[in-house]
Amino acid sequence: MKRRSIFLAITALLLTAVWSLIATPRRLDRNDRYRPGDWVSFGVARYINAVAVGPEYTYFGSTEGLLRYNIVRNNWEAPYTTSDGLADNQILAVAYDNSTGFLWCSTRDGVSSMHPSSYRWTNYSKNNIGAGQFDEIFSIGIGRQFVWFETRASRLFQVNKLGSIIVAVNDTTNDYIVWAGRRAPRPQRFPQFIAPAGYLFDPRGEFQDTRLRRAEITGYVRDSWDSVWMGTWGLGVWRANAFIERAELLTYGLAQPRIDALAFDENGLWIGGRNDQVHGRDAGAEIRGITYWRNPTTGSAGANAWKYHEARFNMDMSSDEINRFEIAEGKVYCATEEGLNIYDPKKDRWRRLASKSRILSGRVNDVAIYDGFIWAATDFGLYRLITRSSKGKDTLGVSDVLPKQLLNVAIYDLERAENLLWMGTRYGAFVYDMAKNTGGFVSEVNGPHGERTVTVSASDSLVWFGTTFGVEAFDIENKAWLDPPARQQFANANINYVLAQPEAVWVGTDVGVYKYNRKRKDWRQFTTADGLLDNRVNTIAAQDEWIWFGTPSGLTAFRWNDPHRID
Repeated sequence: MKRRSIFLAITALLLTAVWSLIATPRRLDRNDRYRPGDWVSFGVARYINAVAVGPEYTYFGSTEGLLRYNIVRNNWEAPYTTSDGLADNQILAVAYDNSTGFLWCSTRDGVSSMHPSSYRWTNYSKNNIGAGQFDEIFSIGIGRQFVWFETRASRLFQVNKLGSIIVAVNDTTNDYIVWAGRRAPRPQRFPQFIAPAGYLFDPRGEFQDTRLRRAEITGYVRDSWDSVWMGTWGLGVWRANAFIERAELLTYGLAQPRIDALAFDENGLWIGGRNDQVHGRDAGAEIRGITYWRNPTTGSAGANAWKYHEARFNMDMSSDEINRFEIAEGKVYCATEEGLNIYDPKKDRWRRLASKSRILSGRVNDVAIYDGFIWAATDFGLYRLITRSSKGKDTLGVSDVLPKQLLNVAIYDLERAENLLWMGTRYGAFVYDMAKNTGGFVSEVNGPHGERTVTVSASDSLVWFGTTFGVEAFDIENKAWLDPPARQQFANANINYVLAQPEAVWVGTDVGVYKYNRKRKDWRQFTTADGLLDNRVNTIAAQDEWIWFGTPSGLTAFRWNDPHRID
């Protein structure tokens, strides 16, 4: 009998230990490898599910992360996303516990909480807490004793206020609860807020812009300073004063998620790409196009720092589906899916370049500027353009370049180094002297021959190429191809972009980013496990200590040369 009691006791302890391991929330490993803020991601911030107010920030649960607006400083700060340790970016509900300082949110994966001192996220998956795979948590309640969660199926869960094991319960008896999310109080009819020029407000809970895009209010909170915070589905975040009843739009985020092109000018960052994603509900009302972010930073940003350019509402643009940007002569040159566009920031004016040539009315892969000429890379060769103005309309004089060598040869990427134009083509690397109008395929010994080359980048005396089979580097001074480890192949990876810098070479692929340390001569891979928003990296840009990655899901910035960390 005694042995049986001992056996039962040991069994109970083991079961308790196993349950604790199963139910213990997990912290993503990358949280410990990097400091908070080393990885920051940005997406489309117009689709809001929930709103919550804390003493310093107002939080907005969006489809692309947890947005936060600094109430005191009156500006946006970087959102919380999977780059910071969240399990998922689709935020369904958010609540702030004033008594502990913990920030809670629910995602499609489960529940997450952020510690007020370490700023580290802890994630409880649905498997951890016993919620059904498709039973999302849409409400979070802050009680005096517990934090509460309610699912779509009205199942209840609770956890102590400092976070430990989330357990299922039957009711909320004996705890005063302030609910956030779907159970949060919502007026049946809103005040008659006065919207800014270009917008209308319906007291039944809807904003509309001049392009007839309607956005329902999906989150609503009135704070202790009588500010009313509203999140909408499609037109982002709004703030109004409860007494003056005047509403303002707090613009933030990207026009569209997919990014294929990035370029810095003197004042900001140009962000563009092809349009291939919509959010449903009202796909025709989607905002999509080019994003310009004035004074980009991973810290704070004003509501007026973001500007969008949409071709369907601007007759001076042929397309806003961008393949590459080129910043030159104070203007922005855009290689698009439907020809070339030029933007003059000083005049705030777009120009679509018209040509009798059908070739330049279609897809242009890249563009370069040299000696007053525009050079356009297409699927049918390289073309030199001369802009002429007649009766207020810009037309083009078009001539093909080296037709005997490049006619009907797809050219994917251009990299200008003084008078030399390096090209990635269907049949390999090509160099063209724009001053002498001569050129040829780079065919030195030990180099790639005839390999499809999709991207080119030059730094110092080296030109780096991304080919079908890997990365190649050509030494211009010695006219020789570099050996491994500079020459490198990546298993099961398609190369999309190469950016060469004096200290490092960055290679964007569909399985993450590879960095080549030119001093140590070694390669290092970065993925979503480190902080990337998406492993499919289409384009890369550099600014000081930050490297920026454009992906199909949005934009990620990485503090790559932090002296406190060795990658």
